[in-house]
Amino acid sequence: MPSLALAAVAWLVAGLRTYELAWRAVLDSSAFQAALEARLSSGQLPEAIALCRALAPAWPADYARALLEARAQGGEAEETLDELREGYEFRAQKGLSVLLSLSRMAFPLALGSAIVVLSGAFDAASIDIQQAERALRAAFECLLTGGLTVFFCRSAFALLGQKAASRVREIRALDRLLHA
Repeated sequence: MPSLALAAVAWLVAGLRTYELAWRAVLDSSAFQAALEARLSSGQLPEAIALCRALAPAWPADYARALLEARAQGGEAEETLDELREGYEFRAQKGLSVLLSLSRMAFPLALGSAIVVLSGAFDAASIDIQQAERALRAAFECLLTGGLTVFFCRSAFALLGQKAASRVREIRALDRLLHA
């Protein structure tokens, strides 16, 4: 059933994005920024870098570590940090367009599957009532799977879009703190 395969891909994409945005990239930004600011204002650059390393792989910690290490080496890393910030913004949005595309494909695919199932049941010369009932049930299951996949993909897109925007805001807030 093609609708089930599409639903499985949607679950996989949403699961991977949830792992990245809700677990791997997350950090209590206000506590992290306060701890980082306290270390930087007292001139403890090595301790600030150690704090960032300890909180890896959270995105704000990785971003702050890269900036602080560039400062410690005495170089101006503005171009590198711009690339790093853009990379985080790209990673935050990655996969969301796939969910939107899958939601647009789900119902037409389910409708096509239902038509194929129904046409197979009714092309015989003699129509068996049980065969017709099975075909209608299978067609309904195709449409239901497609509709639920659309609902799931749109919901995941909305929720993960909010998470992505939150992660990008955290990076930009940290950028303002570290460049101040």
